[in-house]
Amino acid sequence: MALRAARQNGAAIPDEHIADAIEYILKCRREDGAFAYMPGSTPGTPSMTGLAILCLELCGEHGHEAIEPAAEFLLNHVPNPNDHHRYFALYYCAQAMFQLGDKYWSQFAPIMYESILDEQNDDGSWGESQPGSYSNTYKTALAILTLTVAARQLPIYQRDE
Repeated sequence: MALRAARQNGAAIPDEHIADAIEYILKCRREDGAFAYMPGSTPGTPSMTGLAILCLELCGEHGHEAIEPAAEFLLNHVPNPNDHHRYFALYYCAQAMFQLGDKYWSQFAPIMYESILDEQNDDGSWGESQPGSYSNTYKTALAILTLTVAARQLPIYQRDE
């Protein structure tokens, strides 16, 4: 994502750096279509799968053979409320599915919107502040960013069509 943002802002990013990033991402692919944090680590997770799809899309790998199985994995493994990294995962999954558009966004978006809005606190925030956990400020920020992906407010959110 940093390479894409830098390139969009005029930085000279050599094509081989993009190719190296793509190669590394693909080494993190699991047999079930998911992506893991590092090559050889198991299991794949929704957050890393969302990140992988997004990065592949942002690097111009539209239609890569790894993307469809990864998107199907996300449709079947939406980050659940017990996941400590739920808001991080939802943010990157939403960006990934929005980039893919069509059936992936139309199937993922309603599930994502409903689950996030159902978790909103009466004061408008998300989450609880607990010792040893992320504050509700972090969760609120990620929830808002997730809910606004489709608004395309930042250039990085724009679909590369």
